[in-house]
Amino acid sequence: MLILGAYVVTSIASIMIVKYNYFRMYKDVSDKGYKINIKNITNEIKPNKKKTNYKKLLLLLLPVINIFVAANKVIKYNKVKPYLVDSLKSTSFIEKMNDEEKEYYKSNPTINTAVNVVVYSRYKEEKMKHQDNSDEKIIGIKEAGQILNKSKSKMLIKTKKI
Repeated sequence: MLILGAYVVTSIASIMIVKYNYFRMYKDVSDKGYKINIKNITNEIKPNKKKTNYKKLLLLLLPVINIFVAANKVIKYNKVKPYLVDSLKSTSFIEKMNDEEKEYYKSNPTINTAVNVVVYSRYKEEKMKHQDNSDEKIIGIKEAGQILNKSKSKMLIKTKKI
């Protein structure tokens, strides 16, 4: 039973560490005044998509080893962190935040806010495409952030009830 518990705890912990490390990039890029351009990243990945590498996933599911794998990913990220924005500037994967987005991010510089800026940017881009034939108003980033945060908390409440 102890082995099973260690398996479950280390697997969940390692997956959470890897996901948190992934979202740190959003904040680090936002701290420098940029935002991640999800559309360009998605367009770049789709044509180059290969079969999923299950070996990497399995390493996260092996007890104790998975913690070392997750820690290794954090260490690797910390090594490239100082050069991250400079190296991404030459690609189309990041773009400068506009003044409204900078102000919104600086009001609460967290990972959640950085992700909200990216989501709002994508929302605004899609609305601009379809606004020609619609009377819908594009909401501001503060309102969008409040909506996103409320929907996240509602999802958490619903999952806790289940």
